[in-house]
Amino acid sequence: MTKFDAAYEEIKTLVERFEKGIKHYTSPTYQESEARQDFIDDFFIALGWDVRHREQQNPYEQEVKIEKSQKQQEAKAQKRADYAFYLAPNYKDEKFFAEAKKPSVGLRNPDHYFQTIRYGWSANVPLSILTDFEEFHIIDCRIKPDIRYVFNGQHKEYRYTDYLDKEKFAEIYWIFSREAAATGSLEKYGAALPKPKGKAVQKTLFKGGYKPIDEDFLEYIDAIREDLAKAFKKNDESLNGEELTEAVQRTIDRLVFIRFLEDKLIEPENHVSEWTGWKDFIADCRKLDAKYNGVVFKKHFIDGQNFAGAEEKLFKHICSDISNLNSPYQFNYLPIHILGSIYERFLGKVVVSTAKRVTIEEKPEVRKAGGVYYTPKYIVDYIVANTVGKLIEGKAPKEIAAMHFADIACGSGSFLIGVYDLLLEYHKKYYNDKLSDKIEIDGRNENFGNTEYKDGQWILTLKLKQDILLNNIYGVDIDAQAVEVTQLSLFLKMLEDESLSSTQIRQGAMFSKVLPDLTKNVVCGNSLIGSDILTGRIFSFEEEKKLNPMDYDTKFPDIMRRGGFDAIVGNPPYGALFSEQGKDYLKGRLKTFTSRGESYVVFIEQALLLLKEKGSFGMIVPDTYLNLEFTRPIREMLLKNAVLEEVILLPSNVFSGATVDTSILIYNKQKAKAEINTTDVSVKLYGKKSIIQDLQTPERAFTISTTLWQQFGSFNVQSNNDEIKIIDSVERKYKCLSEYAEMFSGIKVYEVGKGKPPQTEQTRDTKPFTSEIKKGNEWEPFYDGKHIGRYELLWKDNNWIKYGKWLAAPRDAENFDGEKVLIRKIVGQTLIATYIEKTSYCNTLLFVLKLKEYPPFTYQCCTGILNSKFISWFFKKKFQIASDDTFPQIMIRDILQFPIPTNGKALLDKISSLVNQILQGKTQLHTAKTDRDRTFLENKCSALDRQIDNAVYQLYELTPEEIDIIEKR
Repeated sequence: MTKFDAAYEEIKTLVERFEKGIKHYTSPTYQESEARQDFIDDFFIALGWDVRHREQQNPYEQEVKIEKSQKQQEAKAQKRADYAFYLAPNYKDEKFFAEAKKPSVGLRNPDHYFQTIRYGWSANVPLSILTDFEEFHIIDCRIKPDIRYVFNGQHKEYRYTDYLDKEKFAEIYWIFSREAAATGSLEKYGAALPKPKGKAVQKTLFKGGYKPIDEDFLEYIDAIREDLAKAFKKNDESLNGEELTEAVQRTIDRLVFIRFLEDKLIEPENHVSEWTGWKDFIADCRKLDAKYNGVVFKKHFIDGQNFAGAEEKLFKHICSDISNLNSPYQFNYLPIHILGSIYERFLGKVVVSTAKRVTIEEKPEVRKAGGVYYTPKYIVDYIVANTVGKLIEGKAPKEIAAMHFADIACGSGSFLIGVYDLLLEYHKKYYNDKLSDKIEIDGRNENFGNTEYKDGQWILTLKLKQDILLNNIYGVDIDAQAVEVTQLSLFLKMLEDESLSSTQIRQGAMFSKVLPDLTKNVVCGNSLIGSDILTGRIFSFEEEKKLNPMDYDTKFPDIMRRGGFDAIVGNPPYGALFSEQGKDYLKGRLKTFTSRGESYVVFIEQALLLLKEKGSFGMIVPDTYLNLEFTRPIREMLLKNAVLEEVILLPSNVFSGATVDTSILIYNKQKAKAEINTTDVSVKLYGKKSIIQDLQTPERAFTISTTLWQQFGSFNVQSNNDEIKIIDSVERKYKCLSEYAEMFSGIKVYEVGKGKPPQTEQTRDTKPFTSEIKKGNEWEPFYDGKHIGRYELLWKDNNWIKYGKWLAAPRDAENFDGEKVLIRKIVGQTLIATYIEKTSYCNTLLFVLKLKEYPPFTYQCCTGILNSKFISWFFKKKFQIASDDTFPQIMIRDILQFPIPTNGKALLDKISSLVNQILQGKTQLHTAKTDRDRTFLENKCSALDRQIDNAVYQLYELTPEEIDIIEKR
């Protein structure tokens, strides 16, 4: 019997029992708790979930969490779902929720729907369940919770009699059973639901809006920022943009943090909904500071009597919107990493203030980058696990307490949250493994204050969580608001599993405050520029403040005295803006800084300098460090100063809303050597267009020796050891094409009437796209990229040019005289080239190859080699072109590097002859009229193409084994 059949039989029994006692079960006296115990628990048990925890007895490793506390009278005020479902080993991120009711109340109630949607939407899960067993409603949680529109959306309803219909029961089973959830059923079902677009969003069906919580909450706090900034400015016109930015940030941080405390039930009462205005808010914050400490409630100029704040009506409206009774946001279920992604984008804007107005504008560096892109959690977790995770493996808490882990461009703190989470989970497992049989701890002094025994397990005390935060977590960011948000995020993570009682105990222990002081752990400063930039230079106050120089020896003296950080992780800035003074400073201090000034490269070098020996590095960075010439210095530095562990080439879409080629780089620092560190590097490749949610199943994986990378001059991640050996071998044997040929780009012409030179007698004939018939010998054919195929000219005798001086990109006319090979800039499965016999011109989508005097081979032979399968393979492997690049391009400098054998005259002549035949065959194919002729000529050209490939393999003296590698047999 299958699991499905067994589940169906169990549900069938429940239905029969319900049917027999339906009057009792649907009466008002029958309570929800009874419905849960008699039917709903057993329903989910039949679906394979360990609801009663017969197997999963560890309360911190249970796939079903059940809320047993007394519900509040107001349904919308309830803060926890009746059932929350997870999949091991991830007990943090919910798969779906279920909300239970008693049968007599009826499920189709706006409050019930609002409540269920709010749980799912806040936790970013697509579906949840509302049930009293008599009915079973699948609730679409993609719609923003709004009491007016809760019945809109893709909801689905079943009655208990539908459970007996195997097809209908299968619909439920193959979404919500344990078996189905493990295969991603909920995500697949949610992804298949229709998503309204354009005007459809405004229709009644979609009122309320399908918008993920991160996008919605970002818009929400963006709007609050603008309202508060204008209100603060109205009450005090002297406030500048920086002061307004800071005041608004601190206010929003407090609102979010207090709502978090309320929904986590850490605070015994509601705060936000009780405030009548700004003064109540400030008074409450002063009281909370006495209990919690930390940057959130630290006394600020907004707390002063001279700061008027926001007028009462506006602030009361803001508080009413975000308070627990009215808010669509359930902070108890809003994942910390999603809150971090919201803040990351929020920090990309600042308040700009003039004498008359206040605006919210993107920071210049954000404008340049096209936005702020938050690192997905699965990438953060992978990097942290393979750096910090490997370093702490097998270590005792005392040893870990002496280690230091940093993100030197921490932003909103996503990587530091990942590190902190890993450390908490490691300590939790360590103590449970060590103390599993010791309810009365032997050597209690060692563990006192670290753990307590609760619900049959050892849990970490708040004191230990504070100590881990203070001992292990360090961050730097040049943006003061980012530093504040990072501290806020770490505090939220620390309190994630806390309660009112645990925080009260902590506060009572020697009058300690709940939140630790992180001002020495997470600091504001320039990670790349030290205070020595000020020596011998004069900066204005504003210039110096913008540079924000920082010395690690001053900020982290103990760490630097001990050799540096144990691990540095993160996602550094790409393309950051540097002042001229900053560029001069970095040129003199960091070896990898070039005139191009790519910021992520110098962050890699800075991290290398800040790590202690055998320290671990892990970052997600653009992949240009792998092979471009301007990044050669960082490659050479890594080969000599690090043991490269892993390089992962990621899809181009890992950042939502951006297409960028990135990779994960992981290495361990090692003392500098004259020679390179010979190691095998793990390489994993994902397709550029792949859609991934983890890093478990790369499309290709292999190891490669750094010795080959050293010989190769780049970190070739598109080629394995055997492939690089082939490339290296032919490059050593044969001279480059540049020895025998020179190349030119095509010409760019002005288009008349598009803001270019006016229509005159001189310029009239320079526009190539003319319908005029060729006039005399001054007109020559003009080819576009689309006119060139492999061994064929696709030109239709309709594109001509009279070569004149009005050219956007002039070229020597001799470059285009007589014989030549034209090569397309855009590459297909192979390079695309053909032989052209007579004088002609081309645009910049084509390259012109001209042989030098007394060449060792003909133009036709050169065309055959360039079009061959081997050269196309060589190009893609040598220059790291991914197989699924949409429009891969080749450059002149690439082509001129191709190694060309010239010592096999018979083979060179053979290739020339074969190319002449295929050129003739392609010409005949264009004029063939019958199907028989076309089929014959197509087969002939295919056979000739294959003969050319084989002749080229012989020319390069490739072995059968090497040919197999090239052809991937």
